[in-house]
Amino acid sequence: MVCALVSSLNKPKSSAKLEQSNRSRSSSRWPPRLRSSFDTEEHSNADYNSTNFMGPEFPALDEKQSILRFDLRYYVQLQGYDLEEHFVTTKDGFRIVLQHIVVPGESHAAASRRFPVLLLHGLLQSAAAYCTSGDNSLAFYLVASGYDVWLGNNRCGFRPKHEDFSNRRLGMWAWRIQEMGHYDVQALLDYVVLTASAKSSKIALVAHSQGTAQTFLALAAESPALATLSDRLACFVALSPAVYTGPLVRSWFLGFIRHLGLRTYRLLFGHHAYMAIMMHMHAVFPTKLYSRLGYLMFRYMFGWTDALWDPRYRDRELLFSPVYVSAELMYWWLGRGGFAHRGCLFHHDRADTPWFDAQFPPLQMFVPGEDNLVDPQRLVERLRNVESAVMRNPVDVVDLPEYAHLDVLWAKDVVYRVGTPMNRFIKSVLPQGREWLVNDDDSD
Repeated sequence: MVCALVSSLNKPKSSAKLEQSNRSRSSSRWPPRLRSSFDTEEHSNADYNSTNFMGPEFPALDEKQSILRFDLRYYVQLQGYDLEEHFVTTKDGFRIVLQHIVVPGESHAAASRRFPVLLLHGLLQSAAAYCTSGDNSLAFYLVASGYDVWLGNNRCGFRPKHEDFSNRRLGMWAWRIQEMGHYDVQALLDYVVLTASAKSSKIALVAHSQGTAQTFLALAAESPALATLSDRLACFVALSPAVYTGPLVRSWFLGFIRHLGLRTYRLLFGHHAYMAIMMHMHAVFPTKLYSRLGYLMFRYMFGWTDALWDPRYRDRELLFSPVYVSAELMYWWLGRGGFAHRGCLFHHDRADTPWFDAQFPPLQMFVPGEDNLVDPQRLVERLRNVESAVMRNPVDVVDLPEYAHLDVLWAKDVVYRVGTPMNRFIKSVLPQGREWLVNDDDSD
């Protein structure tokens, strides 16, 4: 499931169809505040072939790069940076891991000019997902572009810790997506604001899949965390936003769990960590075997392909998942009355009742056209037809027609297709009155 119940990739649409699709998405029906990126000739995706971006062959990795090691700091140091580890305590007592990419030898004056960016991962993943593709990693691209990059991990992760509960206590695992949105996101944002060298009251948040879901919940008009988050966020960048379900939820495995009552589900999957045996396998199996078995299992269960990934990094990318999550969380995602059952993150999808209000920060969304796990295009339509009446900040939509759910992290051209427009968007909302160390990137 690696955030990860990942979609299958069908054949790319023809250029003519893509041109028609791009024209329709940038039509005059869009309100002025809600616009579509790549709707001009120089940014059009219509004639862009992702599979030819780097050619069919890849040079072999050198000896150090080819080593598989369950050690994120090792891969960060290979890129010339270092990694700090911080511990953040949420209001409900969880101690979560926050990692910080550091530029060795950089002066405090230079570090204080880096605008802070927090990266948040998806379901069953860790923040390492942003750092495992070598030079093509979004985290390293953002550091090189002049940002101060922080890697946010949700509660439990690889090392579950709580102020009051041990791993055997039910209290350690009594949480769902709501707690992750109201507590984890707020705790991470508060810590970065107080700790980052920039001493900025605003930061940028980039999230993928489940990370977007917990953030959208935290930014809802009725959320108790809204006031704090709206003050903290300069912008919110959503990769493969998980607000509506895609057709993959009708697969045999997901359909099976959706029809289980809570008592039956707990009888099968327990009250504690979800499939904790996978974490024990992580400790016992050789790293290469673990990555390969994970790849084969998820490919068989969900029929996805890695056609757009750089094959040299595939084993490394799969090495840092899954992580510990609660059985309760997985039931919320897959079970009766939850996300898969309702088809929507929120309890209602009424056109006369907006989810958000004017406090929602500037938003950028990356919308994969081949994402079968979630349906980001329905969210685009909801923002256009309902939320635009109340949201006052800009909404920027980047269409990625041939991308699937995980391609927004691991496609071989992700720096060009995701990193570059993301950099431009964050630059456009930087607080004024300061000279930020953010590089201009006008390449197309």
